[in-house]
Amino acid sequence: MVGRRTIVLAAAAAVVALGVPAQAAPLLNTGGAPGCCGAGSDWAPGDNSFLGRAASPAATADDAWFTGANGILTNVFYPTLDTSDFTDQQFIVGDAAHTWDQTEKTDATHSVALFNGNSLAWTVTNTGANGRWRITKTIYTDPNRAVVNQKVTFTALSGTLGDYTLYELSNPSQENNGNNDTGQTVTFNGRQMLVDTGANGAAGNASALAVGNGLGWLTQGGTTMLSSGFVGVNDGWQDLLGGSSPDHTMTNAYSSAANGNIAQLGQFDLGPVASQTSVSFDLAIGMGATASAAEAGADGELTTLAGNETGVLTSYVNQWSSWVGGLNTYGGLGGEQFLVSAMGLKASQDPISGAIVAGIVHPWGDSFSTSDPSYSRTWARDMYNIVTGLLLAGDNTDADSAVHFLFDHQQQSDGHFPQNSFTSGAPSWTGIQLDETAYPIVLAWQLRTVDPALVGSSYYTSHILPAANYLVAHGPASSQERWEENGGYSPSTIAAEIAGLYLASQIASQNGDAAHAGSFQSTADGWAANVANWTYTTNGPFGDGQYFVRITPVGAPNSGATVTLANSGGTFNQNAVVDNGFLQLVDLGILPANDPRVANTIAVTANPNTNASAGSLAELLPNGLDFFRYNHDGYGEPAAGGNWTGAGVGRLWPILDGEYGQYQDLLGRKVAPYATDLQHYAASTGLLSEQVWDNAPPAGNTPGTATLSMDALNWSLSMYIQLIAASSNQQHGIAGLPGMATAVFNHYAGAAKPAVTTSVSPPVAGQPVTVRYAGSLGGSATSITLHWGHDGWQNVTDTPMTKQADGSWTATVTVPAGTGLNTAFMNQAGTWDNNGGADYNLAAVNSPVSAATAPLTTGATTIRYAGSLAGSATSITLHWGHDNWQGVTDTPMARQADGSWTAGITVPAGSVLNFAVVNQGGTWDTNGGANYGFPIR
Repeated sequence: MVGRRTIVLAAAAAVVALGVPAQAAPLLNTGGAPGCCGAGSDWAPGDNSFLGRAASPAATADDAWFTGANGILTNVFYPTLDTSDFTDQQFIVGDAAHTWDQTEKTDATHSVALFNGNSLAWTVTNTGANGRWRITKTIYTDPNRAVVNQKVTFTALSGTLGDYTLYELSNPSQENNGNNDTGQTVTFNGRQMLVDTGANGAAGNASALAVGNGLGWLTQGGTTMLSSGFVGVNDGWQDLLGGSSPDHTMTNAYSSAANGNIAQLGQFDLGPVASQTSVSFDLAIGMGATASAAEAGADGELTTLAGNETGVLTSYVNQWSSWVGGLNTYGGLGGEQFLVSAMGLKASQDPISGAIVAGIVHPWGDSFSTSDPSYSRTWARDMYNIVTGLLLAGDNTDADSAVHFLFDHQQQSDGHFPQNSFTSGAPSWTGIQLDETAYPIVLAWQLRTVDPALVGSSYYTSHILPAANYLVAHGPASSQERWEENGGYSPSTIAAEIAGLYLASQIASQNGDAAHAGSFQSTADGWAANVANWTYTTNGPFGDGQYFVRITPVGAPNSGATVTLANSGGTFNQNAVVDNGFLQLVDLGILPANDPRVANTIAVTANPNTNASAGSLAELLPNGLDFFRYNHDGYGEPAAGGNWTGAGVGRLWPILDGEYGQYQDLLGRKVAPYATDLQHYAASTGLLSEQVWDNAPPAGNTPGTATLSMDALNWSLSMYIQLIAASSNQQHGIAGLPGMATAVFNHYAGAAKPAVTTSVSPPVAGQPVTVRYAGSLGGSATSITLHWGHDGWQNVTDTPMTKQADGSWTATVTVPAGTGLNTAFMNQAGTWDNNGGADYNLAAVNSPVSAATAPLTTGATTIRYAGSLAGSATSITLHWGHDNWQGVTDTPMARQADGSWTAGITVPAGSVLNFAVVNQGGTWDTNGGANYGFPIR
């Protein structure tokens, strides 16, 4: 369906007899289409299932990119990735008696698969809802021409082709503005085609759609059945299916439609193949800077294919296969999804400038004007993550080209990088996000062995030094943090600034600039020492009140200042708004993963058995764990469904599960399960979206599958690559997080020695934990006592500690139900270490349920229940299964002295343990209908 409208296809599934005698040809509407200018033009939907472009387009050729969703071709970009020239193209199938029509998009089941595993050529199969027809398409581009090709096979599943009608329906939208197109029927070199030009007419972009090599256009009474009409007025969809009583007959053959939102219809001539049950043909969409160039491209393509049907496809596939062959695939650990992720990143690069866009799509595109290029732009923050993925996949060349784009084209004269830019480097949105000025410095350092010039004297003077100076002059507070919505002191932004400035100091030192080297490092060190003072609250409403917040307007987290959230999220005390952006302090190497402040925050934000009212952002899906951006987020579809309208319900983001997995890697825990999560969230084609549905999706949607926002997000694709690299390193005993700047880690996190840590980080209420002390008393003590209590020093206990070989002291205690432990330490002489009077407060994960192993792993464990049924029950049964309630089992629980109930079970292999409990009276505790559960890691 073309355009922004929804019409019930009342006659779409009507069943008619085959072999109805042909009716007299209707009178045709010809000439110029009346009724300018049509409904407003918008983008295609954002939830794509495939995308592509040539891996190595000819140096003299313009580039064309394509995307697809719902079984049809959607966006075509030309000549750059921030210029959309097409909204969609599909086929319509009807019967020869003109009693029904069905569209590929809305009246068919869709199957999409890679043509082979090593290229972005796609095989798309659409089967009519009435079971009577099938269309199979192989979609790819020509590396030597700006042409998108579809090799199409139309099959009659009942009767023969003579019993059917077949049309193509397309909505070109030149130059990011489909409201000023002019469509025409043109004859070029004897071949008739549908041509569209943009607002600039002959001087602007153009497309030419042509058919050949198996089918041609139908001619009636000397008129070729091609038409250009205005969307919603007299376009092809209205012609066949519009109105209360559609006639399912093409009666419009308008030769042109000028200066509006136009759509183009063409009817194929099935007469020559009427007795067959299938036919194959080529549909070529040529793009060009002028109409004549587009026409020549489409005509030349069909001529080439006529002489060698498989030659262009073979060239396209071989280019991709050659590139894939040079990747580091980690022994195939990530499977086909790894290859799709890597190819998706490369396909999102402009081969001339090196820019890589955030995604080849517009989120919720069918609600937004084509004048807004949206995610088809370049963000330096996204580029940092994308380039990291390319480097880990072994594509140093494209990674280096991308970093050169950032410095050579996007960086501004004062040293900063804009919020985003077009692929030319010209700023688009002009907000200031200081992490985006810091990340390019990190990338320059990471690529220094690939391209020494990035840290050489010329680049240092022209690029690194101005960027670092800008950070010093304007940081650490940023007018926008990484979610681009609020200003102030953000842990994620400050983490990037620290990393960027420290590495700038190293680059300055290498270039003999000792003065700046010293000032950059001292600034970075000062910000590292103060980031908690600026962003770590000790009087928050969640958990034990101590955790990193999302952002503080003036760097005073306990002051009671408020934050007004975007997307109608509301206004809240700054200490009541949390995200997991603080994990960038860990993943960039600023804080050690076992830092108590990190653990305290995780105890709040990563508890899947509580909810946002307790500050948790974690949600246990049927096949994995994922996280919301922050509590009260409104950037997502409304609760009732439909596209985001500026206010909605924020959904889950796969990149956040990846960042949490990287944190787990730095704790020494398995990272492979987080890669498995992302596999579960990916489309069947391997693409990973920006957001996935949570456990309360609108009707008809499945938790853990892509929302309508956008698919693929290149950051998500890169995160999968990063997790596979980390998993491979773990398998081979290689320490460290792949992609991390080890120089930053060695200077900060690697050198830090937190005075107090725990064996399980964070500890879990109701379970034993070993407290480790390595503070100021440790070295000279002959004995140390752990003085501890919980929830404001209740039930104070003194427990002797044991000295370990490394000089630390340990004691194992059981964490009571509550928000965590309060601790201090005393040596044999009665000298105290109570953290300068603040005590060492260790927040615990607290919920009605816990497991003896944290994180939960395959094998024997004990599940503990202390919820609402526990106190009055005489018996409790643990009702449990795994991975969306497979293998359901009932296990009796035993009452414990503290009033809790426990049961020993053997955790199966999988991603999720699901459970609920029921008492002797048949009363259930299902966690408010959400059920309880743990990720199996």
